[in-house]
Amino acid sequence: MNELDDALRRCCQATALEPGNHEEEDREAVTAALLQRIFSSRQLVPQEYSAKLLPPKLSRHLYMQFYSRATEGQQAKAQTSRTTMTAALKHGPVAPLKSLKRTTLKEVARRVNYIHSDLVLFLSTSEPACMLDGALVFVEDDCGDCIPLSLRNFVQPDQKVAELLPSGMKLALLAPYMKNMEDDLDEPLELRCDNPQCIVRYDTTLAWEAAKAGKLPPSEPFSPASLKKRGNEAFQHKRLDLAFRYYSRAVSCPSIEPGDRINCLSNRALVSLGRQQWEQAANDAQGVLSLDSSHVKAKYRLAKAFSRLGKVDEALVVAKELLVAEPANDDFKSLLGECEISSIEHRGEYDLERMRKEQAAGNHSTFHADYVSAKAAFGVDILLRSGETYRGCRALQDIDENELICASKAMVYVKHEKDVAAQLEVDVYSSRLDKGSRIKACSQAVALLYSRPSLGRKLYRLSAGPAYSEVATENVEKIDIPRIQAILASNVFGTHDESLEAKVSWKRWKRVQEIHRPLSDMEHAAIGSEMEPGTGLWLTESMFNHSCVPNCTWQQIGDHIFIRSTRPISSGEELSVTYVPHQDTYSERVAAFGRWGTGFECKCEWCHTIRTDHRLRKMVTTIEEAHKQAANLVTAKGLSTWGAAERVLPSSKRVQLLSDMKQYSPHLQHIAGANLRIMHGACLAHAGNHATALAMYEEAAAITYAVRGSAGVGIMHDLWRIAAAAMKCGNERKAVNALMDVWKNPQFAAFSSVVEAQQAFKSLTYQYGSAWFGDKTLSPSDVRKWTKLARDVCENKSTAKSSKATKRRKGRK
Repeated sequence: MNELDDALRRCCQATALEPGNHEEEDREAVTAALLQRIFSSRQLVPQEYSAKLLPPKLSRHLYMQFYSRATEGQQAKAQTSRTTMTAALKHGPVAPLKSLKRTTLKEVARRVNYIHSDLVLFLSTSEPACMLDGALVFVEDDCGDCIPLSLRNFVQPDQKVAELLPSGMKLALLAPYMKNMEDDLDEPLELRCDNPQCIVRYDTTLAWEAAKAGKLPPSEPFSPASLKKRGNEAFQHKRLDLAFRYYSRAVSCPSIEPGDRINCLSNRALVSLGRQQWEQAANDAQGVLSLDSSHVKAKYRLAKAFSRLGKVDEALVVAKELLVAEPANDDFKSLLGECEISSIEHRGEYDLERMRKEQAAGNHSTFHADYVSAKAAFGVDILLRSGETYRGCRALQDIDENELICASKAMVYVKHEKDVAAQLEVDVYSSRLDKGSRIKACSQAVALLYSRPSLGRKLYRLSAGPAYSEVATENVEKIDIPRIQAILASNVFGTHDESLEAKVSWKRWKRVQEIHRPLSDMEHAAIGSEMEPGTGLWLTESMFNHSCVPNCTWQQIGDHIFIRSTRPISSGEELSVTYVPHQDTYSERVAAFGRWGTGFECKCEWCHTIRTDHRLRKMVTTIEEAHKQAANLVTAKGLSTWGAAERVLPSSKRVQLLSDMKQYSPHLQHIAGANLRIMHGACLAHAGNHATALAMYEEAAAITYAVRGSAGVGIMHDLWRIAAAAMKCGNERKAVNALMDVWKNPQFAAFSSVVEAQQAFKSLTYQYGSAWFGDKTLSPSDVRKWTKLARDVCENKSTAKSSKATKRRKGRK
């Protein structure tokens, strides 16, 4: 029994429900719903109450137990399968320190489960910090009271908590709140902070004492030279946060000598590069060059920072200057090579095969530049038929099929857990059960904004759902966790990478050939998990709206995303992608939109027509239900395609539906119109009317293309079907043309090599195409002819030209 089955059974038992015969694709949703019912019976927002602190000795003893557990590597399993709730307190932007009133731990404990937004606690760390489902450190106030302080979203993956919060550090905690651990009244109290901007760290006791007294910071007690030396020592020990603070203190000294200022700024630029604070690194390098225009290290660091900030041309100029000055310098040669590659990528030319190899090897350090096509506008107003406007993306010029529109690295990215049940966690801000990867993405986003505040201007311009009607224009460097969570809920990608469908299908087919039996549900899902690599937020790509008739699709390689057109797009047309699988029925789409919890309603032309044209909706519903029933008869009962189609939709009904559906354009007939023609074509082929069956399959392919373009394997299945039917009709040229269109599909570019892609093409062509020759088993001569055709096409031995259908698709609409 897999983890999802086990979670489902445990949830059903907890809620006194029978497991039932839930379909595989619905199990995750059922599990989430049942777990949500369990958690909803608990107190999500614990009631406020007054509490007493534990004696300092006992509190310290309990903390050291937590510390031992963390340092021994025995972190709570709840990190991957949590069953405890987190108080849903919205820790949003905080007021400035000078406007807050000083308080004590005892005063905060008098009102537990409440954010004291007008107070500030001054604390000292008195034990080493550790990581235990977030940063945990033991603190005490001036009265001698002690308590653990849990800091969420504070430590990034490449940082060490002991470096950020060493024992003896002086802190100010703004807007503190206290809660019971795990929201259990029987557990000890802890201070909790989700917003890292609520933590102020002081480098000296004098500065801390001055802040407590409401006075200006005192003069720096150490000389700039001494601070620089301490910063250098910290850097040598890879304590980047400490080195950054020492260099910053040195630079802020009024008495610093020009030479020391240059050195400290240059060193701080290097530290900022290591911390991926590109804006800070560029500012410091430019500060050095304003004092010494020939400073080589500053130029080198400036070129690095410019490259990461997308200022590719500026980076290339600086790199060329360095190499002109020192032509034999290998570091400068390497830098220029990196900048030249970035310049090429910045024009939309990527070596995808190299990027896939880097991803497969676990190499995530290689930088790749972003790209935005000049043919598209992002974040512009889109006008609906009703006169309503919303923000989206629009073509400024005609765009060809399969043309790259934009590409970038994710702002935040979390790989998916393979264990579905382990992905489910309770979202602290929405009090809903959600994918743990999305919750972790929120934590990453908060930590990243803390280290790079300027990113807030880009992040907050994204839609945050109906609760935030206006784009944030003020306080864009403030961390607003509820808004960030709402932005992620409306904008994350990563649920399904359809560019890998052919690759996954081939892997499943190979596995079946190896084990000589059908795949189990667990095996099927395990191979399919490759299509769901992770959850990420891409700032530019998130501006693409959903449409059930999209003209673009996305492809992921690790934490990089590429959005391409799936058909020719005219100037002025909105650019859109689909947020749900193409094969989903209308009711399944509406249900998926509802599960998002954002109040989303699709306003694409198809959905608008379905909602307003009851006749079309009735026909679409009839066909969708019939197709689902037919598919179940084929898989569960072993019926042939024509037999299942004839049983669920008799010939007279199919003919009537075909006649009625032709009154609508292909994209409004949608996938239901294509499935109707496929079922009817199978029945015609069984009756020996192969030419008419071929015509039905070609009409189905035209509808599929009108709905989803060349994205996914749907259009490839249509072409395999056409090729097989053409062979049955003796039209080998049409069969070859169809197979050539399959081979040209971008799906085969996702394979790691041309040889692997050719193997997959030949295997999938045999698997999917041969099923449409007819009802009888293929003769040996048919098999030889079919496999030879596939081999000749992918090995460029065929002399046939692209089909007319492909030529038409490449033209303007």
